[in-house]
Amino acid sequence: MRDSTRLSAEGSELGPDTGADEFGKLRWFDWWYRLSVPAKPDESASFRQRDIYRRALLASVILCLMLALVLCAWFISLFARNVPNILVASSVIVILLGALLLNRAGLLIIEGIVVVGLWTVGEFLTFVAQPSLDISNVMQYDLLTVGILLAVVYFPSWSAFVVGVFNCLLIWLSIVYLKPTPALAQLIQHDGLSRLLTRPISLTVVIMIVTYLWSRSGHQALQRADRAETIAKLRHDLADRDMAMMLQKTRVDHSIQSISDVLSAYSNGNATVRVPMTANNVLWNISGPINNLLGRAQRTRQAEAELERMRPALHQLEHENATLRAALQKQGGSPFQAPPLQRWGNNAPDARPPRGQGGKPFHSEGDYNRR
Repeated sequence: MRDSTRLSAEGSELGPDTGADEFGKLRWFDWWYRLSVPAKPDESASFRQRDIYRRALLASVILCLMLALVLCAWFISLFARNVPNILVASSVIVILLGALLLNRAGLLIIEGIVVVGLWTVGEFLTFVAQPSLDISNVMQYDLLTVGILLAVVYFPSWSAFVVGVFNCLLIWLSIVYLKPTPALAQLIQHDGLSRLLTRPISLTVVIMIVTYLWSRSGHQALQRADRAETIAKLRHDLADRDMAMMLQKTRVDHSIQSISDVLSAYSNGNATVRVPMTANNVLWNISGPINNLLGRAQRTRQAEAELERMRPALHQLEHENATLRAALQKQGGSPFQAPPLQRWGNNAPDARPPRGQGGKPFHSEGDYNRR
């Protein structure tokens, strides 16, 4: 898995640089993103948070284009000294700046209502503001379809139908209730009202359906990509965990084998062997007590060996004591009560040979025979 990750990373490095990251963020547009886009979500963010960030990136680009167009119209009106157009353009600039602040805060729903409403209602007001409806105004009905494209940026895919139906209603109301010019009235009389409504409404319906399908498929593709990315991340985490568990198991097995070797060597007579207390020994918490137990067992062995060395001398003394007691009884002397045998050492009360009557040293039977 790590090799595949490395290969994919190398492939991305060798591939063409589109100037965009995984969210479609244009690198050369960073200065604008810093002003109009909320903070980038972290890797643990949900799909909804990541989708809001993607929509905010796209909305910021749209706002930049709209501001550029309105600023151009404002300068043209300023040079032409058209005060009404200057006021209208200034109002639109203020509204777009407010939408920019909403985009910065991540309030895409409110921003979408402002932007889509500004475009749709603004186009409709251009028809209402005219003293009469002209053929040129009918041609401008096509611009209402832009509101459908803007709607799917801020809202779910089904919002294309809402805006599309609203546009069709505005088109029908404007043609039916607004006063037409003589040229438009002659066209309606010649071709009929239904034929005049067919073109803008059919165009709106087609764009509405295509936009819905495009937005829905794109949203599903993003969901699949996000799900695949989550699965890949989980697989990577599981592989790392398995690798860590395998390494831990290897270290535990090595520590167990080390303890087993030490115990085997100790049972074979090597009393000085100990379990190594190294950093690789993950069982260090039980290695210390094992070493203490081996040390105590070594001292016990030494005491037993010393006792085994003294055991023949003790038996010899017991034998000589019994022989002397028998010889004394044979000579008719008073019975001699030998003191109890004690372990010889520095604390022995009396290490001198036993004495008979009168305090004289008591000799063995061989000494009496020689006498």
